[in-house]
Amino acid sequence: MEETEYRAADGLNYSNFKHLRVSPLHYQHRLNEPKKDMPAWAMGRLIHALVFEPFTFDEAFMVWEGRKDKRTKAYKEALEEAAGRDIVSPSQHEQGLAVANRIVNHPTMKALLSRPDVRCERALFWNEDPVGLCKGKPDLYVVQGDTHLLLDLKTFNTTDAHAVQSAAFKFGWHLQVAHYLAGIAANYSPPANVEAYMLVAEQEAPHDVRCFKWDELSLELANNERDRLLALLASCRESGQWPGRGEYADLTPPRWLVNTTPDLIGE
Repeated sequence: MEETEYRAADGLNYSNFKHLRVSPLHYQHRLNEPKKDMPAWAMGRLIHALVFEPFTFDEAFMVWEGRKDKRTKAYKEALEEAAGRDIVSPSQHEQGLAVANRIVNHPTMKALLSRPDVRCERALFWNEDPVGLCKGKPDLYVVQGDTHLLLDLKTFNTTDAHAVQSAAFKFGWHLQVAHYLAGIAANYSPPANVEAYMLVAEQEAPHDVRCFKWDELSLELANNERDRLLALLASCRESGQWPGRGEYADLTPPRWLVNTTPDLIGE
């Protein structure tokens, strides 16, 4: 399935679903007004394509050397020639190739990509109570008997374990894993064993690549949070109400301020 077809298809996907973590109001806003594309996203798409679907590069990207200024004739002509493809500079292309080369030569990725039963960038659709149609497009997964193996690729500014851990739960990467695993289980048989990995690659040199395995506690937390958000979404759909974070909240001084200025606190 082409990427444009997948994006246009109905179904609850992680990209929209994650905004429920903020509030139903923010989720509804993102549905109606999707976030504008960012240059960093184009680099991420470039690296993913070079790793998982290098044969689609010319269909999705155009390498062009010039200043990206819509006021110039040259860039207007480049946009017309690109016909919706991402335009990347030669230096961005070289950077993407350098990162992709490091990724495909990581032992875990190399072993998985060489498997005959590996599935890359395969769109999944399934029905799930209480929200109905869902969709997902995992980077890579393998179904072998009653074992499901999932690997998700992230480009990030570091492979430091503490930084990755913080970002993973802050940005909801664990929910993405839970969503994809639910889709794989719905399209195949329920698994007896699940292995979930996240391969993190630095976009900037030296392009370090590190593999992280989601432990059982992380997956349990992710599934519980996902179930809670699915129930919240179903409730909002039924009521037609999309509340924000809440009408009121108390403010209290941060712990660091209390600890550093104890004299301000009366006995």
